[in-house]
Amino acid sequence: MIKPQDVDEALDEAQMAVDDRKDQVLPEAPASMTLRVWIKGYGVMLTARDEKVSSLLKKTETMIDYAESHGWKNTWEKEVLVTPVKPKVEDHDAPWCPTHNLPMTLRQGVSKKTGRPYRFYSCTEKLADGTWCQEKG
Repeated sequence: MIKPQDVDEALDEAQMAVDDRKDQVLPEAPASMTLRVWIKGYGVMLTARDEKVSSLLKKTETMIDYAESHGWKNTWEKEVLVTPVKPKVEDHDAPWCPTHNLPMTLRQGVSKKTGRPYRFYSCTEKLADGTWCQEKG
């Protein structure tokens, strides 16, 4: 777990390093990598640079292993959860999902497996864990 004083010390050290190099122009590294992760609900980009691709790949693997070991999720996974599909409100008789307090969507058709017709209402929202809501009406 990162402590606030660790962050303050790191920021102070980074600022001192910048102050020491204000007159120096540093060339851009020929190889760079950016890792996008979500840490406690915040989108964060971590960047690594190196002179050689082979050593950059080792750094990348280390960063990914560290992120996974701390339970950080990749941003794309989180973005899917942030933008769920909303049901179209066309059926005024549709039951409401008790979990999401939204109207359910009518599902109807013919089963490909059995050939039987079906007709039911279901919720089209995702739960906090990323799975689909199982409420049906």
